[in-house]
Amino acid sequence: MQDPRLLQIVQRCDFSGEPTKRVAADLYLSPRQFFRYRATALEAIACEIERTLVAGEVPDAFPRVAGETIVRQWHGRVPRSKSDAYMRLMRDVSIPDYRSVPGNLGAYVLQRDAGDVTHIETLSMWVSEGAIERYAGAHVLRAKYYDFDDRYLLEFEEYVTHYRSAYGLAEKSPP
Repeated sequence: MQDPRLLQIVQRCDFSGEPTKRVAADLYLSPRQFFRYRATALEAIACEIERTLVAGEVPDAFPRVAGETIVRQWHGRVPRSKSDAYMRLMRDVSIPDYRSVPGNLGAYVLQRDAGDVTHIETLSMWVSEGAIERYAGAHVLRAKYYDFDDRYLLEFEEYVTHYRSAYGLAEKSPP
């Protein structure tokens, strides 16, 4: 991403959750310009992820180490008026589905309201990428969606993010 505004748009909107109008105004962009920049930034990120997957550079990026888990993070946005119904479906359908897969260590759903939109984050813990593959399919970094999602989600993010855990909650931090 050569234009620094591309990175700033993704960081502020997609990671920090700032309203798009505020970010566009701060960058002196019209709404049309803003969404063109954002589309360009997200396409560049998607191309880099796809290039990495096709090149096979992430076949088992997080081998299981004693005490280490893979944390899979998914993000979605729903209209605030539909968030209660969506959260019930997450509780009744999605979370039991995660937890039914051998190798799943747990799953959690977080929500945050921002104006008329509710941001949903799921965090699921796994023993290996093989376990994630049993849940999500061969492309472990692609998001998995349910039949009901199209009635609620404002957009369908193609990819999730994987993290390796460094320390468990019950462990003490190093000195």
